[in-house]
Amino acid sequence: MTNKNIVKQTAVFFAFTVILAAAFAVSLFLGTEQLDLSTETGKLILYKLRLPRSALVLISGALLAGTGAMFQLFFRNSLADPGLMGISSGATLGAICFAVFFARFSFLGISILSAGAFLGAICSGLLIAFLSFGKSRNSVTIILCGSAAGTFFSAISSIIQLTHREAIERIFSWLVGSFSGKTFSDLKTLFVPALICFFLLVKGTSSLDLLCGGEESAQSLGLDIRRTRIFVLFIGALGVSCAVCAGGTIGFVGLIAPHIVRRLFSSRAKILVPLSMLLGSIFLLVCDTVARVVVRPSELPVGIITSLVGVPFFISLINARNSNA
Repeated sequence: MTNKNIVKQTAVFFAFTVILAAAFAVSLFLGTEQLDLSTETGKLILYKLRLPRSALVLISGALLAGTGAMFQLFFRNSLADPGLMGISSGATLGAICFAVFFARFSFLGISILSAGAFLGAICSGLLIAFLSFGKSRNSVTIILCGSAAGTFFSAISSIIQLTHREAIERIFSWLVGSFSGKTFSDLKTLFVPALICFFLLVKGTSSLDLLCGGEESAQSLGLDIRRTRIFVLFIGALGVSCAVCAGGTIGFVGLIAPHIVRRLFSSRAKILVPLSMLLGSIFLLVCDTVARVVVRPSELPVGIITSLVGVPFFISLINARNSNA
């Protein structure tokens, strides 16, 4: 790597960090209510509500974008993201099941939705990992298995929602993605697993770079494909479960951020994954801020905003792939 490239990459990371800091600051001072720091109420809103909420949005955006970049690199498919792999659907199913059938129980002080989402994501990741065993299993097959599993999880979720409407009405905003009402307690619960996930995402970039020439080439260089596949699915499940616990089902962050970084900067894992995490945090912070101010004094779920941006983006990707085919 030349000194010129190092300087360029450093400048890009610095620029993204500055933009992220600005987006975080704006998210603290804009919301459903005007913030007046000269009053005690304004200070409470800032420190007790908006600060932990913005921190959770930042972490969730980074996790979704980082896992999305990891999936796209491993499967060598720019359309791969946690939603496509069925992990997000598994997390949603887990949260719905816990909210409906275990609402009266307590899980070590963790909210019912968070506990269900975490276990749902982990179980769906383990299921896809189990399906990935076998010599005939390649990356395309795993994507198809994940997509089929996600459809199955969504079908079960729909059945539960139709038969338990009263319980589902209480968590509707969470189902479409919302960070409303989050506190430092939620941040404390997710901080350590999120930190572990960040560490493993960065650590796994070396293995992912070996896959740029294909699985056979990576194997010839000493990479254990099956072991790497399990590692990717585990990190994906851990990252998505943390993000879903924090803000519910939020789509397209793991698709949009890595694709933009790849087109503008680099497809190398050591660049793509960290920059995608930064951009994912920026994107979700902006979307959450828009969700809070666009219909003030009411609030839209942030998942609606990301979908309004993500669906046209996804369609444009499909059209671009077809035109290049």
